Order: sequence, then C-alpha cells, then structure tokens
Amino acid sequence: LPAIDFEKYFILTGVYRHYQCALFDSQQVSVCNNKIIYKVRMIQQDCLAAIPVSYATVIEKKYGNLPVEFDVQFQN
Repeated sequence: LPAIDFEKYFILTGVYRHYQCALFDSQQVSVCNNKIIYKVRMIQQDCLAAIPVSYATVIEKKYGNLPVEFDVQFQN
C-alpha cells in the first residue's frame, strides 16, 4: 500500500453487507453543494453467500469539515 501523509490527508471508508455475493466495481468522490459525495458502485453476483464489500479513499484534509453523503448502489 502507498504511504499516506496523515498531516495532509484522511481516509474515508465503508462496508456494505449484502445478502448474496457482490463485488466492488468503481468509486467516485466529488464535492457538491458544500459536501463530499462518495459514490460506490457494486456488481451483484449469482451466489448465496453473504459478502461484505469494503471500499476506501484518501481525501485532502482541507475537506475534513464537510459532511459526507454515501451513495452506494449496484450497477444496472
């Protein structure tokens, strides 16, 4: 893993638990209307195992006081 300078950055992370297999597909972080929008897209798989999907990103500390909105969905 790359080194993270925690003087300048912080980590935003989450876990989505799903009732069947799912895979992480993509993520996008943006600042809109004075809040951080963290979009995560997953792909549902054909199996019946409950799988947690983890995701993380590094964000500059200058945005650390903004509220965060998680938009976690499955790809269509």
